[in-house]
Amino acid sequence: MEGRAVHSTAKSMWIMLAVTIVSTSLAPVCVGQEYRKGDEVIVRRDAPLKVETETVGTVRNGDRLVVEDVRGKWLWVRSGQTRGWIESDSVTAAGAPPAPGQQRHRLQGKRVAIYNLVGNVEVVAGSGPDVLVEVRREGRDSHLIRVAAGPIDGRETLRFIYPADRIVYRRVSPLTMSQVQVREDGTFEGSDGHQVLISGAAPGFEAYADLTVRVPPGHDVSVHVGFGELSARDVESQLCLHNLAGNIQASGNRGSLTIEAGAGDVKTRRVEGSLAIHAKAGNVEARDIQGPVNIHAEAGNVKLAELRARTIELKAEAGQVDMTNASEAENLTIEAQAGDVHLSQIRAKKLQLTAEAGGVGVEKQCNIDDLSIRAEAGDVRLADLRARKVDVKAEAGTVRVQLMSNAEDIGIIAEAGDVAVDVPNDIGAAVELDADAGQIEVKLPISTSVNTDNKVRGTVGNGRGRIKIRTEAGSIRLSGHGTSGGSQPPADSPRSSEGSRKPHPPAPPAAPTPPRPPRFPANLADVGSLPGMPEGLEEAMKEIENAREELGRGNTKGFEEKMRAFEKKMKAIQEKMKASGDNREDSKPQGRPPLGVPPAPPAPPSPAPAPSR
Repeated sequence: MEGRAVHSTAKSMWIMLAVTIVSTSLAPVCVGQEYRKGDEVIVRRDAPLKVETETVGTVRNGDRLVVEDVRGKWLWVRSGQTRGWIESDSVTAAGAPPAPGQQRHRLQGKRVAIYNLVGNVEVVAGSGPDVLVEVRREGRDSHLIRVAAGPIDGRETLRFIYPADRIVYRRVSPLTMSQVQVREDGTFEGSDGHQVLISGAAPGFEAYADLTVRVPPGHDVSVHVGFGELSARDVESQLCLHNLAGNIQASGNRGSLTIEAGAGDVKTRRVEGSLAIHAKAGNVEARDIQGPVNIHAEAGNVKLAELRARTIELKAEAGQVDMTNASEAENLTIEAQAGDVHLSQIRAKKLQLTAEAGGVGVEKQCNIDDLSIRAEAGDVRLADLRARKVDVKAEAGTVRVQLMSNAEDIGIIAEAGDVAVDVPNDIGAAVELDADAGQIEVKLPISTSVNTDNKVRGTVGNGRGRIKIRTEAGSIRLSGHGTSGGSQPPADSPRSSEGSRKPHPPAPPAAPTPPRPPRFPANLADVGSLPGMPEGLEEAMKEIENAREELGRGNTKGFEEKMRAFEKKMKAIQEKMKASGDNREDSKPQGRPPLGVPPAPPAPPSPAPAPSR
């Protein structure tokens, strides 16, 4: 009985082995690769080594293996002292390197796209009818990079396909890494495809390709880089530059220029044509641009200069904005969520500026016909300004305005902060001043019709324009200087009232004003806890730093989660500030002594201090 049982067991094992051999021999062969005994292969992605149904080990991306047997799609390989079966689509052949020297590829047609996952790409001016791509391979495994061509989405494409899921890029630090979703055809940018890790640390597939793309005039070229530096110079064609991890530079280009940057800085100069930039995590700098400008910076500072554009649209979610010497603008729109905004030497017909958390400065020879500013948490300073219409609303911060021309309409509302407006002495306007909890001081020849402790109604000059100022918690100061276009005297110099008016006595000492919020730091890492900072803003800014770190690691999902957390916290801050403003009515001081005296009867003209309120 015992011998019969042993014989039966052995027979069953042989049957199972025969079935296994038959089934594996009938399995489909891996398309495009045929392996033989003795071939050397490179692992494309981490994979298990199996003996029958048991996993006996794991091979890593970039490991080199020796093929000892082939059964359909299964390879019997040796990894050190371990042997086992591995699927053939998990490896690629380690063939001999090609002969040294550059490779060249021509792309016919006017619309072209180029995809290179790792390496630097330089786009320069070319000649002839076709786009020419020069390739320089680097790295131990660079000869395994496969080049594919063919039309995709209406463009003739050239794609560099890396047969691995972990790539070693020796140009960067071992601590630097990025993750990219790559499709089987070698295209990327999106959420579909398999994940590829690019790092400066081994082990992995050591390879990258540097490209020089020569573009003739009149083409439409889109260049995509996963990890590396991307530049374009002196190209007379329509360009789209996409870089997931690395800096982008463009100069001397003629034609529309579109830039998509993941983690890296963007610099452009001398561009003739429309410019559109979307930068997720990095600074943006643009200089000497002739054409419409549209910039969206999610986390980084923006610096613009010498813009000659009819339309300028700028959105900065977290970072400082500096703009100087912009002319010919018909519409200038700026939205800053967290960071200061500084403008100088701006000529525009219309400026709309929104700042959620940061100061606003419009200074030094600005000529803006229609100026509108909304500031939620930060000071507003307008100096050396010529404007026809000025509309400012500040929820938490002081407002300082110095006008060098006779504006037709000045409207200012400050919910929590002082307001000081300085206009030419020869301005003509109906004046409405309201200070719910603060003092009113007028240093300008004015004929008043209403003069109470918190309200002034009157007329200056011919009364054709309008000056309307209101503050809920703060003081108001309205003063004059010289004449429109003239120089400004010292702020405290004595002035003469109108010949028919007797000077008012000096105003009582100004009551203490609420502390002003600090200007927002340009460097987000230096925010910390600052006096007067809206509650919760520090935590919100930390989310921006966290988002930058996630994007630097190539974690797009983590970046989006951190940005959503930032937006949620900013919304909570705004709602809390709004609720605080609704409750301000209950905390206004009562029984304040009257400010100043009513207008005095006419008296002989004599030099005297300016009337005070």
